[in-house]
Amino acid sequence: MTWVDDVRQFYMEKRGSLPDEDTSSDLVAEEYDEWCWEDSDIPTADAKETIDLIYVLIGYGLACGYDMDEAWRRVHASNMTKQRTEDGKIQKGPDYVAPDMTEALS
Repeated sequence: MTWVDDVRQFYMEKRGSLPDEDTSSDLVAEEYDEWCWEDSDIPTADAKETIDLIYVLIGYGLACGYDMDEAWRRVHASNMTKQRTEDGKIQKGPDYVAPDMTEALS
């Protein structure tokens, strides 16, 4: 199972359906606030809040009807075309290929 499958399973078993976009957006905002205020000096708490934020972001994508696994593959492939600059930044360069997200929009 992927992370996306785990999130879908959670919502289907605990709610009976995926949340709507508005509810998902509210959950993202709530978890983002918790992540921002979490004491990052406590690694276990920081890890938990980081995963909670990723979880609700995946849920938001599912609520919007996105094929999150396909979207991930496409964005990852695009990110791999970025380059590292001399000062260590990663950015779009002449070989950058933007992701075609068409197939990820179910």
